[in-house]
Amino acid sequence: MIRTFQDGGPILFVIFAVSGASWFLIAWKFVALAVDKGVERRASGVVFASLIDESVETTRSLCLRHRCLSFCAIAAYLDVRSTSRDVDRSLKEQLVERESAGLRCHIDLIAASAGMMMLLGLLGTVVGIMITFRGLTLSSSAAMECMMANGISQALITTEAGLIAAIPALAAHSLLVARIRRRVASAERALARAEAILAKEEQVV
Repeated sequence: MIRTFQDGGPILFVIFAVSGASWFLIAWKFVALAVDKGVERRASGVVFASLIDESVETTRSLCLRHRCLSFCAIAAYLDVRSTSRDVDRSLKEQLVERESAGLRCHIDLIAASAGMMMLLGLLGTVVGIMITFRGLTLSSSAAMECMMANGISQALITTEAGLIAAIPALAAHSLLVARIRRRVASAERALARAEAILAKEEQVV
């Protein structure tokens, strides 16, 4: 393992560092999405029951206490609705978009780091080829063979490392984007449900 890092050269260490940072972000995002989903699942009954039986302010406090995308969107909707009952669809979409910014944060950075790792692998290939050609200029056959072997080794190792690090990161990025879309869709459904409950309560009154 140590020999592999030595043969890969300094570029391999950079790929390893970028990969570690990207996987830290990936793990953080997966945990954040799981927590958001769990909070909504646990407190959904309490929040919607409060919306039916309690005051709007009580429901808003509950939403802010059980913080997740759906409940933050409902709390923001209740704030807007308190000043104007005419809340159109585009405004509700803007509320969900604004509240989902935290879940979307750093998602593009994961994709960018995956692209960076592939480019670093390509850079390592170019550097390795340059070392190989430099070895051809040496007069000593033993030194030439050693430098050529080192150059080819660095070219192959960095290319392989860049692809091995980037492909799973891209797959994780796609999976995270899909899960964020599901959380946004769930928030939109919760917001529509809250709106329907409030409209029904107003009709009863």
